[in-house]
Amino acid sequence: MLDQKYLYFSRFEPTLEKGGGSRRVMQIMEIFADLNFEFISFQRGDKLNKRFIDKLYIPSKKRLKKNFVTNSEYRLWGKGRRDAFYRLRFVSRKWGKLIKKSHNIKLVLIDDPFYFVPLVKRLKKFNIPVIAVCHNLESLVSSNVIPHYQRELFKREIKILSECTRVITISREETVLLNNLNHNALFLPYHPVKEVRKRMQKVRQKREETKKKNFLLVGSAINVENRQGMIRVITQWERESTVLNHDKLLVAGFKTDIFLKTRDYKDNVEFLGPLSNEKLDERLASVKACICYQDQGGGALTRICEMLLAGVPVVANSHAARSYYNQDGIIEFYNLGDLRKALKRIDELGEPIPIIHPPDLSYLLSEVNKIIQGRDIMEVI
Repeated sequence: MLDQKYLYFSRFEPTLEKGGGSRRVMQIMEIFADLNFEFISFQRGDKLNKRFIDKLYIPSKKRLKKNFVTNSEYRLWGKGRRDAFYRLRFVSRKWGKLIKKSHNIKLVLIDDPFYFVPLVKRLKKFNIPVIAVCHNLESLVSSNVIPHYQRELFKREIKILSECTRVITISREETVLLNNLNHNALFLPYHPVKEVRKRMQKVRQKREETKKKNFLLVGSAINVENRQGMIRVITQWERESTVLNHDKLLVAGFKTDIFLKTRDYKDNVEFLGPLSNEKLDERLASVKACICYQDQGGGALTRICEMLLAGVPVVANSHAARSYYNQDGIIEFYNLGDLRKALKRIDELGEPIPIIHPPDLSYLLSEVNKIIQGRDIMEVI
């Protein structure tokens, strides 16, 4: 049963124990808390029975079925992404059947609608407005797709976003792109929920009393772009071992113990593995800076905002620093050959790093209110 007037369908689970997607979801939920959205999560298996979930994860070579469920898109995705895409589309069909014409649904949020096309079309059939919460433009994430089909997938993703009443993006760059394609996109930068803000404030205060040493490389290694970037930094760090003032590179994050610690590294690299919030905060209070590096990837890195709130300088290459350009506390470099020079510039920043203020929500809330009240000229009809 769907009893609420406001629904939020997501592939993520709202928790601080997982990656940036979950944290972004919590930010969205905090912003729209007054609407009392019913949150429906794929990761939690919401509105799905155990038999259905088990069926989703049974290994199958029936590509004909998977292509049918995904509208022939299964084969266009990269091998590491196909089955996740298939499962989300299958669940989308299941969730879509929950939507009835008799329901008094005023508004629906959907994370990355390209995964949930049947659900979007079902909602459109009943004239229910949909706001897309765009974590990434999924077709532009190279590890997701087969290069030959990337443009085709991009066209399909843009088409389904065009059927949404609004698109909320986490990235300035993707906002510009979508608006230039005549989508009504709104940029909402990431800013963590109250619980995380309090934690980061405590770290900031503790940093005033600690001696700084070492550098932290943290990220979810299950994400291909993160993992590839982290491997490149580790390799560069070992290569530069004699010129980094004896500081260690501390490597931490979800699945780093599985995907990254696959061989013996030099003494100047220390693997911490997945860390509890308490252990992470201890490290943040004493490191000289955090390093962020990506060659590819979409959206924006949520951890950069959190590090800056904690007063921790961030050393990031240009791609990883997207949506944070010219931000106080960030030292930007172009490629790994410039990493050593960038690290030496940390002392130039001074302390404390200015606190990032929460984004102005007035325009976003005004736009959403117009949709709810039926005064929006972009409303799906």
